[in-house]
Amino acid sequence: MVAFIGVTLAEASHAQGTPEQRMACTEDAFKFCGADIPDVPRITACMIKNLKQLSPVCRAQFKETDDLKRTSKRTPKRKGER
Repeated sequence: MVAFIGVTLAEASHAQGTPEQRMACTEDAFKFCGADIPDVPRITACMIKNLKQLSPVCRAQFKETDDLKRTSKRTPKRKGER
């Protein structure tokens, strides 16, 4: 089973990432974190630890996730939204 670098997704159902994230990072996951497969939280920690060494395509997946987190924190909620 090819495990993905969870890119710190909150929901367990998304723990293995999107197909795009898996495609971008599978090779790096095996290269840098093979000993941690299939433990997604350990893979995620390992990938973050090795972020500067990841391929540009994989590194971009981490940046996109980080950008989304920051954007969602800044987006003000409309009146009546929870």
